[in-house]
Amino acid sequence: MKSILFATMRHDITELLDDDFRSCYRPIVLTPASVPELSDQESPIRLLVVEGYSVKEAARRIPQLEMLVSELPPRLPRLYLLQDADPSLSSVPLKGEQRFFYHRGPLSASSLKQAVDTILAPKPRARRVAITPEQGIVARFTIQFPRLGARDFERSVLEISPTGFSFLWHANDPLIYPGDLLEELELQAQQGCFLSSCAQVRHLTLIKGKEPAQEMRVGAEFLDLDDDGRDASKSRTDAFLSDVLVIQTVLADAVERHTRVLLRGEQPGWTLAGTMTSFDADDKTLSIEASSGIPDILAEMDIVGCQFVRDNAQLQFWAVVLRIEPATSQVTLRFPKRIDKLWARATLRYEFSPEDAPTVTIVSPITPETPLTRPAVNLSPMGLRVEVQPDKDMLIRGMVLDRISLLLPGLPQLELRGEVRYLAPVSPSKPDGPAYCGIQFRHVSPATHHALVDYLVSKNYPQVMDAGPDDEQALWEFYHNADFYTPAKQAACLGTPEQVRQTQRAMLRAPPPFSRRLIFRDDGRIYGTVSLQQICQRTWLVHHLCAVRHRTEFVPKSLLLFLGEYISKTPEIHYVKMMWRPNNTWSNRMFNRLVHRLHDGEQSVVRVYSYLQRDRAPLPPASISARGLVVRRVTPDEIAELESYFITQEEFFFMKSEDLCRGAYELESVNQKYRALGLFRIRRVFGAFEGDRLVGFSLAERASPGLNMSNLLNTFQVHTCFPEHPRNAAIRDLLIRHTIEDYQRAGQEKTVALTEDADLSPYESLGFSKIKEYVSWTFDHNIANIYNLYNYYIFRIYERIEARRQELRSRRRR
Repeated sequence: MKSILFATMRHDITELLDDDFRSCYRPIVLTPASVPELSDQESPIRLLVVEGYSVKEAARRIPQLEMLVSELPPRLPRLYLLQDADPSLSSVPLKGEQRFFYHRGPLSASSLKQAVDTILAPKPRARRVAITPEQGIVARFTIQFPRLGARDFERSVLEISPTGFSFLWHANDPLIYPGDLLEELELQAQQGCFLSSCAQVRHLTLIKGKEPAQEMRVGAEFLDLDDDGRDASKSRTDAFLSDVLVIQTVLADAVERHTRVLLRGEQPGWTLAGTMTSFDADDKTLSIEASSGIPDILAEMDIVGCQFVRDNAQLQFWAVVLRIEPATSQVTLRFPKRIDKLWARATLRYEFSPEDAPTVTIVSPITPETPLTRPAVNLSPMGLRVEVQPDKDMLIRGMVLDRISLLLPGLPQLELRGEVRYLAPVSPSKPDGPAYCGIQFRHVSPATHHALVDYLVSKNYPQVMDAGPDDEQALWEFYHNADFYTPAKQAACLGTPEQVRQTQRAMLRAPPPFSRRLIFRDDGRIYGTVSLQQICQRTWLVHHLCAVRHRTEFVPKSLLLFLGEYISKTPEIHYVKMMWRPNNTWSNRMFNRLVHRLHDGEQSVVRVYSYLQRDRAPLPPASISARGLVVRRVTPDEIAELESYFITQEEFFFMKSEDLCRGAYELESVNQKYRALGLFRIRRVFGAFEGDRLVGFSLAERASPGLNMSNLLNTFQVHTCFPEHPRNAAIRDLLIRHTIEDYQRAGQEKTVALTEDADLSPYESLGFSKIKEYVSWTFDHNIANIYNLYNYYIFRIYERIEARRQELRSRRRR
């Protein structure tokens, strides 16, 4: 008779065991209050009974029971029996020889009998591959012995399978027993280590024809492999949406797509899966249809949390239950005032149909002579998924793959390395059938990463593409036809029109990600363009956005969403700067809500600059005494004083994003990239010194004419280091004069200044005139995902408004 060990939170579990069960098995009940004594002859099968309403609750209780059974020998298979109220929550991460048995409804003798039969059912034997001496796979591991301590071993692998491997053990080696752990396990092939894990000795077998004292075959099972199935690319950021129009658009969009949602109470104990069915913006209500029965614990006026996944991010909000209709399984909630973003994937995924899926060739280090060729199920810049037969294709979770070939349409074959991070059955009802294998790329080169990002983003926005040298003439015609390069802008732009065109021609040859010029093209015609180019070591500028009306598409949406996806998936881009005119109605509607909600001084900074311009002319006589003040170039040894100013003023973000630190403050590294194109971008830092003390400085930037058509890369700013200094007026006047003279010596006809000061008199007294204002927004790469999500829904709002306008127009015509 087999002994069954029940580790349970219930004290009355024995009441469920009828005579038929007891005639087959000998039950031993283990509770937190009672630990039975087991004789040496008993070899119980462990059955952990956990009664929870959710997997999360069960996972909280399981460790308590694990502590009880961890001290009971021997280590045997375990099974978790969960009583769950939601059939969609039907899995829990298990490791090693652990199985899951899902039961819904009250526990009974028959359900327990079924659970025991499940764990006693023979497991399908995984395919084993015999390792030849030519393949030479070696296992290196450490065993902890009670008296000898830790010992390191190296053994040749005889056989390997997706669940374990075998090797020989010699007579002169220390004695080992079933249950011993092989720690710090590494499996190595000729190309190097391909699996790092740990394993457990499961059996020892005498070799036929060998003396017992000479050799044994040891079978070991892999343990502690990453079995949680989570995507390592998910990243958490604290961000939320609180704009009413955006929230309405998010929920309306979720209803249109019948998005799945999970409801839970403030107190753990129940969950409810459902589908968003309707949203009423006037009544401020949201209706959800439950997939199964509504739990009795849920009542009107309860506060519930709702989670759903949309647009590559998981969103959550809390709302009040207004109505419950059990007959129709409908739950009506009040409109939420805030939606939180719990996480957003750091990678863009693209799902393929079998007809257009790219081909992936994978070489397993165990069977390198038989490469595995499969169509990709999905692809991201960080990895891919394919469908495999785990026991036949010899892929093991945690295995390192040094040879992955990916063939994408229009691109040369990409050679990659990766690691098997995920293996799960395609159908939970067929655990021995085909499985999804998730592979995470490792050591991807910048060029390959860019090719993957570009390919995936282009799949979502097929009409957006890079402009090349052949598009130069078409682009200039578009600029003129769209009134972007107007005669007024042409007159205000530094340099002649031909110099501007030469600069733009050179930038069309620039490689990504240093520079990108995107165009929206349809039927051979350009409908819009936007540029992205590197202006500092870690900062890129978005500028030159221009679009005309298209018959069906909103062109700025495709351009900015393409650009946003590319920015968020390109690790070289640490900071992004955008500048627009406050009187630009479209830009204000597009960005102001987001800018003011994300502005925190640490990840996002917004400033409003006055744009001042002065034509080339002699400077008026100085009206303020500058005796004792000297202006000169700041040397590399003195840049530490400049850094101290930003640290004192808590302008860390500005210092990092503008490269105002040692080794980068004059933009030497960025200028090298521009020089390779026959262009230049430089910055001169002039300091005002009172004796040996830095009391002020100016940042004077120069660039090739037309690099930015609004001269935003040919401007200067003046800073005083001490707000209460009595001579700040003289310091500012001296710095402005010196900077103007430097621009004139360089042959620049106009001098442009940006200032945040409300008092413009120091500039106006030297001949400057205020032309316009600019909003400057710089944000960190970490919030690029919420920027994309916000943009998506803002565009959805505009599409809805435009649709309503079209509907009203058609009614009037009738």
